[in-house]
Amino acid sequence: MAEVLHLCGLEGFGCALNEASFFTSHDTLVMKKRRGLARIKGGIFHFCQRNALRAHEQFNIPPNRVIELGGQREF
Repeated sequence: MAEVLHLCGLEGFGCALNEASFFTSHDTLVMKKRRGLARIKGGIFHFCQRNALRAHEQFNIPPNRVIELGGQREF
């Protein structure tokens, strides 16, 4: 992330990492009652989504600079 901000500075868009705000999204999946194979696939997808890295963790953005917007999606 620091490299991107450095390159922006070279183009005249100066900004420091501790001054920038980053907007990310995170949707929470709510499982519907399903049967059979759809329930198994839904469970696997839900497990993977729960254990995935959030954007600020993946891109090493300081947590105090992140504004996270999200909602619930029925799956």
